[in-house]
Amino acid sequence: MFSHDAGAMLAGDDWVPQDADVVKLETFFVPVRLGNRQVPVKNGYSATRLVGQHMGTCGYILSKKVARRLLKSTRRLKATVDFVLFSPTEMTTARSTTYQLMPALCAQAQFVSEDRGPSTLIQFAPPPPRNKRVIDRIKAEATRAFAHLRNRSFFATLKVDAVPLRFPLAMQANIDPGPIPA
Repeated sequence: MFSHDAGAMLAGDDWVPQDADVVKLETFFVPVRLGNRQVPVKNGYSATRLVGQHMGTCGYILSKKVARRLLKSTRRLKATVDFVLFSPTEMTTARSTTYQLMPALCAQAQFVSEDRGPSTLIQFAPPPPRNKRVIDRIKAEATRAFAHLRNRSFFATLKVDAVPLRFPLAMQANIDPGPIPA
């Protein structure tokens, strides 16, 4: 579900931070760790560095460079797309400069509407094994440390309870959000 001003925001890319590889437009309504500096971008929105895990892939923007890199590195996915794109323990995330749009521009319908609809794959997925192999734990922590060093995010972060969603939603305001560019 999109915010009422999604069409205006997505009609151009002049607001996307110059160094952005990925801009997450969505909220999953869970606690998330962000950089402490918000950069105003357009129409009351701001962009802040996403330094923690934030699942959900219903809305995001990729740079061409990262899109190419993801196509090469994800021929055989070992995890959900959400995890590959937005988990600091994945090298695909650690090598990218990722921003979170604040407030979020969209959310999956089952988290917003009265009619919860079908569950997501993430909700059906079995919990990750607690007893990971030692080598997998070492890789994950090394990747997380690399991401913190690359993003300079060891200390300058804040934890938010949830990324808010911009209201009213297009369907609530009875507004056509306009065409969404491909």
